[in-house]
Amino acid sequence: MREDNDMKNILCWSIFGIVFLVLSVSAIGGEIPNGFYLYKIKKGDLLGNLALPRNWDEIMRINRVDSRHLRIGEMILLPVNPNRIPYFCPVPKNIKTAKKISQTIYIFLDIQYFGAYKYGKLLFWGPISSGKGGIHQTPTGLFYIRWKAKKYFSHSQECYGAPMPYALNLSNTGYFLHEQVMPGKPASHGCIRLLRIDAKKLFFWSKISDLVAIVK
Repeated sequence: MREDNDMKNILCWSIFGIVFLVLSVSAIGGEIPNGFYLYKIKKGDLLGNLALPRNWDEIMRINRVDSRHLRIGEMILLPVNPNRIPYFCPVPKNIKTAKKISQTIYIFLDIQYFGAYKYGKLLFWGPISSGKGGIHQTPTGLFYIRWKAKKYFSHSQECYGAPMPYALNLSNTGYFLHEQVMPGKPASHGCIRLLRIDAKKLFFWSKISDLVAIVK
């Protein structure tokens, strides 16, 4: 659904087009974007000793992990200047095909990020963790927010009772956007996981019947 011309203008990296591969943050390839460096996580590393407190949310968003998933040996991006995080925007700033739609949420499975759009213009973005593949693959296509629940628990047989805060239901077959752990790679049973800050923001920004486009 993204046009080639759009894609040439939408990635906000100065040197590097797509840094993150789907499989994991440790699979970073190509050149490192300006203003960042690669850091290998060591035993005992916490956000508190890797970044200033005011940068924690951005570090998690950029690397698609929550504070509980800094895995030893994996590589993450950190700002060269701890007092300033360079501008970072991994998703399209504009989507022509959504120009006439008041609100749209795009899920980009290939880069594991979402974008929230108002008449095709990006308002905010964040990381995701989609289905881990096979029978748990997150489906692509056009969906609509059917209903919302601030507090919700999974009804699926495999993860019955698992918390799904700020749930946005996309289908009667059990696909949702919701807050859950973020390990930096596809890991869900098909739902689209979000950081708490993003799940909460999407929950209150979105409306019933808003379009959700899941694309590769």
